[in-house]
Parts: sequence; structure tokens; C-alpha cells
Amino acid sequence: MANSMASHLVSSDPDLSQIMVFHTANIMDVTGELKEYDVIYLAALVGMDIDEKVKVIDHLAKYMAPGALLMLRSAHGARVFLYPVVDAQQLQGFEVLSVFLPNDDVNNSVVISRKIAEPVSIDNGYNHHHHEWSVDSVMPLSCKYCDL
Repeated sequence: MANSMASHLVSSDPDLSQIMVFHTANIMDVTGELKEYDVIYLAALVGMDIDEKVKVIDHLAKYMAPGALLMLRSAHGARVFLYPVVDAQQLQGFEVLSVFLPNDDVNNSVVISRKIAEPVSIDNGYNHHHHEWSVDSVMPLSCKYCDL
């Protein structure tokens, strides 16, 4: 549904409709094709819990082109009850470039990261039952639009 709505919105702009492509697929089944894209958008509900979301992020780190951007939606504040929170630590294979944490009626935070050039060997050992939350685990080291 989201892809069809986005495609419909973009189709009205002749320039955007030529450069933006929308695909609906199980991302875990997509491998080599991921290298063809400069930007991958990961919706907030891809991975209904953090363990599933980390598996998807690890998959993207393995197959995306070096230098490609990953824009993903996360959560902050009371919104963490609606959507899984993505820590900078869970973005192995990516460099966090910017984080937007809204303080208005916008539901999702946005994290923009870049796929690092080195080959990625994923072993984050992440287990949400043993994760200790702190300000550093929720906030990336650099945050363009927020204050601690």
C-alpha cells in the first residue's frame, strides 16, 4: 500500500518519476539488485520488533553498494511504544550521517546512514533482553537536529 501511494505521488512529477522506482518484495529475498540503488528507504514497520529489524539492517549492510544511503525510520520518546527503536550500534556496516528526532506531531524519527566501503562481517551479538539502555544507545554520537 505504501509503495503504491508513493508511486502515485511521484508519478505526477515528470522529473521524479524518471529517477524514483518503487518495489514491493521480501527484502530478505533481494540480494544483488540492492547494489543498483543509491538510496534505500526502510519503513518503520519493516521488522515488527528490534531483532527482526536488525536482521534486515544486517542483510542490507551485506548487499547494498558501498556509499549508498540507507534512510530508515525509527522512534523516540513515547513513540517507542509504536515502533522499534534503532540504535547507532545496530547499524553495523553503516556510518550514521544524520538523525532527526521530531518533537511535534510527526510520529517517526529518521536516521540517514551511508554504507561503508569495507566488506561487512556482521556479528553484532545483539540481544534485546541483555541490552542496557543509555543516552548513548538511543542517540548517535552526532545528531544534526537534536539536543541531549
